[in-house]
Parts: sequence; C-alpha cells; structure tokens
Amino acid sequence: MRIAVADTAAGPIEYAEEGSGRVVLFLHGDCGSCRERIVHPPLANAGFRLIVPSRPGHGRTPLSVGRTAVDAADAMAGLLATLRITRTIVVAVSSAGPTAVALAARHPDLISGLVLESAVARPASSPWGRPSSHRRFHTGCHRLRWKLLGLAAHLVPRLVAVRMLAVTSLHDTLDIRARLKRSDLQAVRRYFSGGSSAAGSLADWGHDVPEADLAAIRVPTLIVHSRDDRSVPFAGAERAHALIPGSQLVAPATGGHFLWIGPGAEEITQRVIAFLKSLP
Repeated sequence: MRIAVADTAAGPIEYAEEGSGRVVLFLHGDCGSCRERIVHPPLANAGFRLIVPSRPGHGRTPLSVGRTAVDAADAMAGLLATLRITRTIVVAVSSAGPTAVALAARHPDLISGLVLESAVARPASSPWGRPSSHRRFHTGCHRLRWKLLGLAAHLVPRLVAVRMLAVTSLHDTLDIRARLKRSDLQAVRRYFSGGSSAAGSLADWGHDVPEADLAAIRVPTLIVHSRDDRSVPFAGAERAHALIPGSQLVAPATGGHFLWIGPGAEEITQRVIAFLKSLP
C-alpha cells in the first residue's frame, strides 16, 4: 500500500493506493483514515485498484478541504482529476454515506457504480441518525481514548469485539461472541490501528442527505445494511433504496453496524465483490 498527499484544487488530500485493475474509490467511515485496512485487502486482492482518501478532517487531510458533504464530494472529484482518473466505482461506509451520495448525484460522469455499506442516508435533522453517544465519544480526550482502545484491541481483541457489537448492534451479542473467528479478532486489531480524528468525525455527523440527491442517482447501486444496526438505523437504508432508482438492498437480519465482524462477514464481502465485478 502506497500513501501520499495529493495537491488538489480544494487543498491537500492524503490518500492510499493499493492493487491494480478497475478503480474503486473507497470512502472510510467514522474513526477512519486512508490507513484503515478493514476492507482494503479483500477488494485489492479481487482485482481492483483502490484509491482510499482520508476524508476531510481525517488523517492528514484538513477539514477545510470539505466541511459539508457537498464540498467533500467536490473535493473527492478534484482528487480523481488530480490522479487523472476519469471513471470510478464508489464504495462508502458509515458516515461517508452523505459524501458518496453527493458525489454520485453531482458528478454522474465520474461514477460507474455505488455501494453504500452501513451508510448514513438520512437527513442531518433526523433524530435517529445522530445519537448523543457519538458526540460524547468524540469530545474530551478522544485521541487518548482511541489509543487505549487500540491497546485493548491488541491485548484482548475478543472483549473489545464483543463490546463493539453490544454498542452497535441490537442482536444478542452472547450468540455472536461464541462464533467470533480469528479473522474477526484480526480485523478488530486493524480497525483500531488506523487512528481517529474527533474533528472529522463530528463534522461527518452534521452532513445531510437530501432526498433530491438520492433520487438523482442514476448508476447501479448496492445498499448493504443490517436490520439490527444500532449506530445507523436500518430506516436510512430503506429510504435510500426507495429513492435511488433500480437500487439493490441486501439486508442481513444480524451483523450490527460493523458488518466485517462476526458471522456472515465473509458472505457480505463476497456479495459486494460480485456486484463490483458485474458492473458494465
């Protein structure tokens, strides 16, 4: 994986590049950066060239590059132009949803397909989409808190995984705990190794997803969202599916917000890869 900083019209954007083949712009979620390697290896190994920017306010990309979802989307289009990429698939996770939706709606000539995974797709004013626990987590000594979580994930990954599932899933975590595999624990370690930005995360949670933007999307779209997601409720996925013409909705009954942990994670990954490979 190569990491660099591109000088774009919107400002400096840090990004990682990995793999070769058809281009996929991967937009990380909350508490992430271009160093987040949860989804990278499977996609890169499946024959795709991954471009993974640190979104505005995350990693080494300043928040001034794009404080709103629209500005962030335009900045991502600028990054693609700087890298001389004229066409890409977009995969967006969690709080990257508003940026991905704005990008697909505003720059249709750039986008050939869209995947929204556990993605925010409700208005910023929605009482469901902005739980106060997120704000509490990202205030105060956030950086120290994240480092301590990273240490705990290294020492007792199973305990951290169960706690993550308890906070972000409506499912019985005792059932999932018994079925956690070694690969799940490795994924937890990788997740907390990438660093986190309070400023970027707080800005993300103020982003909006207008109905008009969802309805304007004209590219093949796959929405993957667990019905028991406590962090980003399933109602947002239903809204996106109803408004995006021809979209597909994959809705596992369990899995919570972190679909890459626990039973069914491998199946979901393969479902996403199959969709990407089916795009014209």
